[in-house]
Amino acid sequence: MTDTQHVDTTGKAWSSRAALRGSTPAQRLHLPGEAIGATHQGHSSTRQVDARVFPLSGDVSHHSRRKRRLSDMDEIINSYSPSLAPERWEPIAAFVREAVRDCDGRTQYSPRQLLAMLSQYVDWCYRVCGVELERERIFRPGLIAEWAGTAVKGVARGTVGNYRTRGLRMQEVLNPRASRPRMAAIPPSKGEKPYDASQEHKIWAWAYALANPRNRRDAMVLVAGCLGAGLTGREVCDLRARDVVADDEGVVLNVTGARPREVPVLASVEQVFIDALTGLGSDDFVFRTGRAETHKNTASRFVEQYALAHTPVSTQRLRVTWVVGRLRAAVPIQALMKAMGVTDFSSIERILRHVPELDTSEYRARLRAEHGGTR
Repeated sequence: MTDTQHVDTTGKAWSSRAALRGSTPAQRLHLPGEAIGATHQGHSSTRQVDARVFPLSGDVSHHSRRKRRLSDMDEIINSYSPSLAPERWEPIAAFVREAVRDCDGRTQYSPRQLLAMLSQYVDWCYRVCGVELERERIFRPGLIAEWAGTAVKGVARGTVGNYRTRGLRMQEVLNPRASRPRMAAIPPSKGEKPYDASQEHKIWAWAYALANPRNRRDAMVLVAGCLGAGLTGREVCDLRARDVVADDEGVVLNVTGARPREVPVLASVEQVFIDALTGLGSDDFVFRTGRAETHKNTASRFVEQYALAHTPVSTQRLRVTWVVGRLRAAVPIQALMKAMGVTDFSSIERILRHVPELDTSEYRARLRAEHGGTR
C-alpha cells in the first residue's frame, strides 16, 4: 500500500487536493353603444343583446370565484416557506413552486399538501443525491419510492405512503413518459450505477471520435468535468474560463451556483481543461462556448443530439463513477463530501454499495497499519 492510500485519522498526513486529484460540474366590461341604445328604447331584442355582451349572472359568479381561487392559490404558493434552512430552500424554491402551480386542478391534492411533500423531496434529490432540477430527472417513480422508503423519518407509515402517492400523482402530470403500470409496492431504487472500465473507454472513444472539432472538444469537457471532477452536468455548463485554475499542483475547478466549492481535477484529464481554455476570454463558458446563458437542459440536449445509441452517456452516472473511484482510492470521506458539494452522509452511503469490498489480506493490512501518534 502506498503512502497516498494511508488514512490518517489526525488528518495531518493527508492533502485533500492531492487525494482528490488522484494519479490518473380582471378586465372591465364595456357595453357597446348599440346595446345601450336598445336598452333605452325598450326593444324586445335588449335581452338578447345583453346576453351576448354579458355573461349570465351565474357565469359571472363562477368567473369571479375562479379568479379568487387562482389568486388565493398564487398567494399560497408564492408565500410558502418550508421548515428547511434558507440556504437549502432558495436553490429549489422556484422549481417547487412552478411544479405545484402546474399541477393545480390536475390532482386531488391541495397546493399546501403538494408543497409540504415536494419541498422535502426535491431538497433530498438536489442536496443529497445531486440530481439536477429537471422534471424528467426529479419526477421518476423509482426515485420517489426510494425517498419515501429511506429518507422520510419521524412520521407514521401512513404518512410516508401518502407522501409517496402525492409524488407519484405529480409525476403522472409532470413527467408522464416515466409512467409505468401500477404496482402493489415500488421497491427502493438502488440509485445510479457507475460505469465499468469498458464503458468508460467507450464513452471517451465517442468523445474523441466526433467529427466536428467543436463538438469533440465539448464532449471531452463534459466527460472530463463529470468523470474527472464529479461535477453535475449543470455545473459543467456553468463553468467559465476564469473558473479553471492551473498551477504547479494541477488543475482546480471553481464551481459556482448552489454548491460553490473548489474541486481538483484528476491528473489524467487536466490537459482537457488546459486545452479547452485556448482562445477563451475569462467570462466565456468552457462548454458550448458562445452562448449567453445556461439552460437547465444544455448538457442533456447536447448528449441527446450527439451521443450514439449504443454508447449511452449519463452525466449522473459519470459523477457516480468518479465518487466510486475516489472511495476506492481511500480519499477521506470529509474531503470527498466537500468536493461533491454535499453535507449529508447519506449521499455517500447510497453509493457505497458500488465500492468493491477489500479481500481479507488488504482488509487486515489497512486496519493494522499504524501512523504517528496512534500508539
